Amino acid sequence: MNKKEELMYSIIVPIYNCEKYIENCVLHLLNQKPINNFEILLINDGSSDTSGIICEDLQKKDSRIKYFYKDNSGVSDTRNFGLKNANGKYILFCDADDYVDDGFIEKIDSLLEKNYDLINFGVYFDTLNKKNSKTSCLINYEKHEYLSRDVLRDDLINLWDASMLYNIINKVFKNELIKKYNIHFPSFNFGEDMDFCFQYLKVIETMYNTGECYYHYIRGRNGAATEIFRENFFDIRKDEFIRANSFFESWGIKKEEYYEASCRRFTDRILGCIENLFVAKKGFRYRYKRIKEILHDKYSVEAFKNTKKISLKNKIIRIPMKLKLVLPTYIEMKFVHFIKKSFPNLFNKLKNSR
Repeated sequence: MNKKEELMYSIIVPIYNCEKYIENCVLHLLNQKPINNFEILLINDGSSDTSGIICEDLQKKDSRIKYFYKDNSGVSDTRNFGLKNANGKYILFCDADDYVDDGFIEKIDSLLEKNYDLINFGVYFDTLNKKNSKTSCLINYEKHEYLSRDVLRDDLINLWDASMLYNIINKVFKNELIKKYNIHFPSFNFGEDMDFCFQYLKVIETMYNTGECYYHYIRGRNGAATEIFRENFFDIRKDEFIRANSFFESWGIKKEEYYEASCRRFTDRILGCIENLFVAKKGFRYRYKRIKEILHDKYSVEAFKNTKKISLKNKIIRIPMKLKLVLPTYIEMKFVHFIKKSFPNLFNKLKNSR
C-alpha cells in the first residue's frame, strides 16, 4: 500500500453528554481529503443524554466512523481506550464539543514526506455568549522545522510560552511511538493532556510546527470542564507546576532559563483557581480561607516572586496576591468572575492578551 491507500489517521473523540455538539464535530471531521485515509473513533463514556443515539446514527451513515460504548470512567481512560482501538499510523484527538477546519488533514498529509515524529498546529478559541454567537482569537507559533532534539530544546521555552507544548488537540502523534513506549493518559482527568504530551516529547527526535490554525476550541459551554468547581483545583495546578519544572530539567535546561516562564504560567493558573472558588455555592468564610491558603502556599509565594515578564496590567492584577492580601484578592477575583460570566467575549479577549 502506498501512503494514500493505507489508513493514515485515527481521530479519537471522547464523548460525555455532548448531544448538542457531537454532530457538528463529526461532520467537520468527515469533511476531509483524501476521504478514505482516516477513521473516527467515537467513544461514549457512559453518557446519560442522547449522545449515544446520535453516534449510532452517524455510524450507520458513514463507514469511517467506529462507535464504542463504555461505562463512565473519565476522559483519560476513555482516550486510552481509543488508543487501544486505533489502527491509523497517526493519532489525533478532538473533543466532542469542539470542531476542526474542513480539509485540514489534506494540509497535514502534505507534510508527512519528512516523517516527523510530531506535528504541531494552532488553535482558535471560539467564545459562546448568551446569544450563542462567537468571536475567535488564537494561540499559535511561527512555522518552524526541528530536525534534532538539540534544535527543539533551544526553542522549548518559546514553545511553552506560546502554549504549544501541553495540549493534545493541536498535535499529530505517531501511533508507532505511542505503542513502543507505552505512552498513555494518567489516572487523573484534569490536566491529563500535559502529562501525555510530556511523555511523548521525551521520546521524539523531530517536530514540525505548521504556523497555521486548524482546531476550534469552544469556551463558555455549560458543563465544560473549565466551568466546574473543583475542590482540589489548586493542588492540581501546583502538581502541574512541579511536573513542568521536572520536564524542563529532564531536557537539560538550566533553571535560570525555564523558571520564570514556568512561574508565570503557574501564577496564571493561580488566578484561575481563585476565580473558580466563585463558581461554587460557597460563602464568604470558605472562599476567604481558601484564598488565604493559596496565597500563603510556598509554591505560590515563590511563583509570584519570580514572575517578571508580564504586562503592566498583569502586574497590577497580581499586586494583592504577591503581597498576600486576602480581602483585596477576594474582591478583585469576584469582579473577574462577574466579567467572565456576564461578558465572556471581553473576558477571553483580556485573557488572551495577558
